Amino acid sequence: MRFYGTLLATHRLFRAIVLCALRNVLSGMNLRQTLFLLFVAVLNGLLWAIPSDVVTLIARDRHVLLGRYSREQFAWIIAAAVFTIVGLYVDWAPREQYKRRWFQVLATLLLLVPTLAVVDVLMRSETRTHYVQSDGLYARPAGFSFELVHEDKPRAARTYPHARGGYANVRCQYEADAQGYRRVDGVSPEDRVDVVVLGDSFAEGSLVSDEHVWVTRMADATGLTVRNLGMSGYGPGHYLEALRRYGLAHQPQVVVCMLYEGNDFRRAAVERSTTGEPMLRRLQKYVKQSPMVEGLDQLLIRTLGPIGSDWPVANAKPISWLPLAVPSGEDGPFYAFAPKQILQNRDTTSTFRQNEPWRTTAELLSTMRELCGTVGARLVIVLAPTKAHVVLPLVKDELDPEKIRAFAALRYDGLPTAERFAAQVFDRLSAKEEVLADWCHEHGVPFLSLTRELQVATKSGQQTYYTYDQHWTPNGHAVAASVIGSFVRDTTQRLARPQEAIEATLPE
Repeated sequence: MRFYGTLLATHRLFRAIVLCALRNVLSGMNLRQTLFLLFVAVLNGLLWAIPSDVVTLIARDRHVLLGRYSREQFAWIIAAAVFTIVGLYVDWAPREQYKRRWFQVLATLLLLVPTLAVVDVLMRSETRTHYVQSDGLYARPAGFSFELVHEDKPRAARTYPHARGGYANVRCQYEADAQGYRRVDGVSPEDRVDVVVLGDSFAEGSLVSDEHVWVTRMADATGLTVRNLGMSGYGPGHYLEALRRYGLAHQPQVVVCMLYEGNDFRRAAVERSTTGEPMLRRLQKYVKQSPMVEGLDQLLIRTLGPIGSDWPVANAKPISWLPLAVPSGEDGPFYAFAPKQILQNRDTTSTFRQNEPWRTTAELLSTMRELCGTVGARLVIVLAPTKAHVVLPLVKDELDPEKIRAFAALRYDGLPTAERFAAQVFDRLSAKEEVLADWCHEHGVPFLSLTRELQVATKSGQQTYYTYDQHWTPNGHAVAASVIGSFVRDTTQRLARPQEAIEATLPE
């Protein structure tokens, strides 16, 4: 009781001192200074008082600083603090020093900005380049190699209230060939090969070692020579350009184009609709890739990310059902995914068939098929499904429609009722797959979906996708290698023909 009385008296004394100081300060200020002080006080107060949407950040595996702020909001907090300090330094200057302080601030900026730009350029020149651009196409530097250990855990310290352990650590070794694509033993960019593979990170093999990638496993199991032209971040437009620039020179029997259901259709429309990135977008990307900006970002994440990471998550219902255990049980394996993987399944087959992303993709696939025909090769389309497409049907009867809708609503408002929305999601999970299969059938293109085989393996307890990443584990690559290998081997056997027939079709 005595302690409480002492604490209360101390609080009253501190408040009196602060109010007295403010009274003295305000009494000596003119109207402009008073208004500026009120403005910066309100601005800083609002930025600190209003938290970011922590639940959405967790659902998207975005970093949370001090347990309540996104990195973007915290950047505004820092910017507002700097603006306040500089503004008060100038605005509270005696009348005879007012212009002098403005000059000091401007001179500092004129000196600081070019200096930081020079330092940034020097730091970039010392940083090893991960990709090399070449006329709209990019690849790794020739002979590029690295090693890392992938830990299957959330990137952010503040994560799901009931976070689970992920897949065991994977030591990844990566080695690129002379053209910057992932090397397959025994194959060089000058060789004729049986199979050329096109695709994005699911073809290149993100977060697995060279020997785990399905392309390498398929080559080992079938005895076929295979060139992997997959690259992380590629879209259908890149697949076409890689085929034209590198793939056709190998004179393959089969060209396997792997389409990732998650973003390839959308990415195709973006690639076709723009001849180049807008200047502002390129400037934003350049600044974001700055070693200084990245270093500051990582410093904030390391120092402020763990603070408050174990606080209770308010309004956590939308994410309380993730990660999912498949098969059901306490031991997992477990799977988590972003809300967009559910929202991507709102189209029916008819609406998706009319969408610009699909029409653009179909045009690009038609061009690929025609190019393959010029060298006597057969185009094969393989669909890599999203994690949600594979795991959700396996636990359909155990999911709460209200939670599914709440989770999707983190990214999109205006959804129908929970029961109706959940029914739509499950009814339309295969819409893109069905449209792609129909197109392939109409155009005589062999088509293979990996959905069913991945579901069978997942239901049996094999962890086919990482828990906290969208990509396949070594188990998932093994499933893909087995299924695609059998499909491609059968295709090459049907296409067996004399070499003279192939050479007769080559352009001069």
